Amino acid sequence: VYIYGATHKPDQIDFDFGLLHLLTGMNAIRTLQPYLDEKTVRRLLCCFFYLSLVMYISQRQPKINEHLINDYPIEQDKRNWEYVVDRTLHTKLATEVHCVKVIRTLKDAEAKYGSKNGFYLKTAIKSVDNLNVDKPWNYYKSHEPWIGMSDADRELNVKH
Repeated sequence: VYIYGATHKPDQIDFDFGLLHLLTGMNAIRTLQPYLDEKTVRRLLCCFFYLSLVMYISQRQPKINEHLINDYPIEQDKRNWEYVVDRTLHTKLATEVHCVKVIRTLKDAEAKYGSKNGFYLKTAIKSVDNLNVDKPWNYYKSHEPWIGMSDADRELNVKH
């Protein structure tokens, strides 16, 4: 979750298109795990670990700052999953399938692992409040509202 929601610049909230797949991919493994034998699960987790390293390195090893999630300010009336789900399904966010997958993953993680002081909910609120789907974009020509693609103007919090 930190690699998805805590690697942006402190003054510019953005989410990386490639790194979001680490979040949703791990959820897929967790979901499939009961249907796989132990050897397959171990191999899958090992492969996923190496994929995670490659993805993180390929995005130039952005700084992971846990305070970008833990200290994210949230208005009291937004501190619930109803707000997140409503915003996801009843705004333009619903047309961005990656956003829907991220929110589903975070909600599932909280159900599985507990609240952890609102960690998953904070990340979900941060996502639905900061993904800019109102800006016109062409899904096949750019990856707005995400960053991290080779032609992106914005980038994560990396050293140059």
